[in-house]
Amino acid sequence: MPKIALINAKPGMILGQPVEDDLGRVVLGAGEALTDDLIRLLLKRGHNEIQVRGDTRIMAAASIAQIPEARRREIENQLEARFARGEGDSNMQLFKRVARAALLPEAGP
Repeated sequence: MPKIALINAKPGMILGQPVEDDLGRVVLGAGEALTDDLIRLLLKRGHNEIQVRGDTRIMAAASIAQIPEARRREIENQLEARFARGEGDSNMQLFKRVARAALLPEAGP
């Protein structure tokens, strides 16, 4: 079962191992589905990593597919605006491609 950074957790992911507090008490049990509220609670309590069931690459692809088209266009427009002054700079164009791939992985580098 993959271990992921909690900040990368998505609602609907299933815990592969229980999450415990500093005293070893179970905060969330294995098999529990994450919600936005549970993720925020764990972050607030100082948790950094969790183990989840399944293939995180498939989970990430599924969450990407849920990005509304209007939001995708907004991200593209913001990237274009932020990198407009670097049109002739190959390094800036590389950074732009990397940023696009990180924000919209299906777009590729």
